[in-house]
Amino acid sequence: MKKIYLLICVLVSLLSSCGDMLENIQPYLDKGEKIYVGKVDSLEAFSGKNRILLKGLYMYGVTQKKCVVSWYSQDNELQQKELEVNRVESVEPFEAMIDNLDEGQYEFTIVTYDAQGNSSIESIIEGYAYGELYESNLTNRRMDQFVVDGTDIVITWRPADDALKSEVYYTGLDGEEKMIEVPIAETQTRITDCAYEGSIRWRTVYLPETDAIDEFYSEYDEETYSFYVERELDKSKFKEVILPGDMPMNAWGKSMSNMWNGEYSYDVDDINHSNDFSELPIWFTFDLGVVSNLTRFIFWQRSYDLVDGTVYLYNKANFKKWEVWGCEETPAEDGSWDGWTKLATCEITKPSGSPLGTVTDEDIEVAKEGHEFIFPEGLPAVRYIRFKLLENFGNMSSCYVKEVTFYGVVDPASAQ
Repeated sequence: MKKIYLLICVLVSLLSSCGDMLENIQPYLDKGEKIYVGKVDSLEAFSGKNRILLKGLYMYGVTQKKCVVSWYSQDNELQQKELEVNRVESVEPFEAMIDNLDEGQYEFTIVTYDAQGNSSIESIIEGYAYGELYESNLTNRRMDQFVVDGTDIVITWRPADDALKSEVYYTGLDGEEKMIEVPIAETQTRITDCAYEGSIRWRTVYLPETDAIDEFYSEYDEETYSFYVERELDKSKFKEVILPGDMPMNAWGKSMSNMWNGEYSYDVDDINHSNDFSELPIWFTFDLGVVSNLTRFIFWQRSYDLVDGTVYLYNKANFKKWEVWGCEETPAEDGSWDGWTKLATCEITKPSGSPLGTVTDEDIEVAKEGHEFIFPEGLPAVRYIRFKLLENFGNMSSCYVKEVTFYGVVDPASAQ
């Protein structure tokens, strides 16, 4: 009898518990079956300038018809962007560009919907939008050197390891603006087609993150330049010109070209040398290789005989007084003076004023540096030079020159 009573009590308890459970889930049963739409999966966020690109995959069925991206602005206002979805394949790309963002961090919630309004589980991703604050703190790559090399611009760069590249803008020979990209690993840039004067401006390009969708730029810096500046003329372009009436400068196995071979130290006796002549003046001609408005030149005397030690400074057949003539066009084949312009009359004076044959330490030091002569302003541009010797120091029947260096403003077209 006891067993029957206990069994009845257990059954009553179970029925009471089932009734309570039914009451707990009844609201959900009343709502009916919940259908979830496939969510956006594999989300990524790519930073940009006041924008963020969201990418992912539509998966889990093809019933999605709409996608809503929600986020809060920096002023904490809810923003939304709705995208139409047309699914065909089982896996398809999702992409949404979120524009017009203030600079800052964002959290995006993405929900998809089917035609009946059923929604997916939320997908959440964070991203950062960069803007003026970030860009205003970017520094432009600095130059170590900005050099005019003939008609080229040579830029030596300082390191800028955190940048992507630099953009260099300049005006080309055709008058059009050009831009070259300089990789950040490049330490020297040569620009070979610049206009003859103008400016170079450049800025540095940054990516705030390796996968950012936008580049950011520093402020521009600018350097002006001109190829119309004084420079030493390139001696490799100098050439001997032999015309009727010219004095040959190749006696004693020498060559006129010794006059521009760069060997002019005091202890070097590398000269050109004339044939003997009976009277002055005599002259000889050479080609500078470029058209130039000459500004000055430096002249070195023969110093001494390396064999017997004879001192030639301010003595013997060294130039004392001479004229420098020039012309731009090819000289007349008959050797005449047609088209020539006198550029300067030059005279070497001994600093000490001591008699012929006496040379002081001061005299030697000045000769070692070379004698500089300045051309007057307003002279025509020239290419061909003629030295016309009027007097040498020892009234000798020959002459010689150790070295000359010319400076001028070169016509860039001639220098090409």
